Amino acid sequence: MSALGDGNDESAYSNEAQAVIPAATPPSVHIDSPTAGATVSGIVTVSGWAIDNTSAPSAAIRSVQVLVDGNKVGDAAYGASRPDICAAYPGRLGCPNVGFTYLLDTKQLTPGSHMLKVTAIDSDGIPDSGSSTVNITVVAPPGDSAGLRFVPVSPCRVMDTRWSPGPFGGPSMTGGSTRDIPVPASLCGVPLNAAAYSLNVTVVPHGPLGYLT
Repeated sequence: MSALGDGNDESAYSNEAQAVIPAATPPSVHIDSPTAGATVSGIVTVSGWAIDNTSAPSAAIRSVQVLVDGNKVGDAAYGASRPDICAAYPGRLGCPNVGFTYLLDTKQLTPGSHMLKVTAIDSDGIPDSGSSTVNITVVAPPGDSAGLRFVPVSPCRVMDTRWSPGPFGGPSMTGGSTRDIPVPASLCGVPLNAAAYSLNVTVVPHGPLGYLT
């Protein structure tokens, strides 16, 4: 506060006051499962914990939301017992029931990489929110084509046993034999997250080829 004047004219005085309000600390959120970089399919349990906050006790958590690629997909059930978290951060409102769970149906997502985000909102008069994010890769469950889509690629020869010996070349194969082909590693630009392939296979005999009529 400051006062300015010449001592005679009261109108020359001015009072100034400043108050500094510290920024609120947002809730702390941690995703235990799935882990960052996890490959998931089908129904996936998203679980973890949320408190307000790891720095100092504050308000209770009001709600926990689950988002995929920035879009809300639902509200997590909040209130699972997590005595381990409350032992590490004692005095937080809601303890020990500060865990959350949510069943995410990944069949509603396209195969590939997605950003999974969990946001907790506290119960302050002016609510604050905190989030945790992990990237996951969604694949279709074995034998389940739901959620898959056909993506054509330019015609390309993935393998030819007449080429020099190697992953995509010789030696030739005998009847009844098997061989694993790392299709995404070929030069045909097949995406790494492809869950199935549609290939044409041509079988020819040894030696010079004649003509088909």
